[in-house]
Amino acid sequence: MKSTYFLAFLVGAALFVGTAHSMMCFTCEQKSSNWGCLRMSSCPPNAQRCLTIAVPSENSSERLITKMCAPDCPMLTHFSSSLYCCGYSWCNIWPPK
Repeated sequence: MKSTYFLAFLVGAALFVGTAHSMMCFTCEQKSSNWGCLRMSSCPPNAQRCLTIAVPSENSSERLITKMCAPDCPMLTHFSSSLYCCGYSWCNIWPPK
């Protein structure tokens, strides 16, 4: 019985150590509110930036928010009204400006 608990502890510790050093970003796709963008995701090793982009909606005056992990910070394009890029975990929690 003790060996079962110990094995479970080792597996849990290994999973924690594997994700403890990963970049974590909030992620969502084309949400009309920042409340829909509070899902946390572990980023792959080749995407160590958190990105928030807000673009005008085609059907209304609201903006659609997308949050994701990114390999680097892109330049602001004429298609987006707002872009925020940062390099530490959970840094893209705030709504776009």
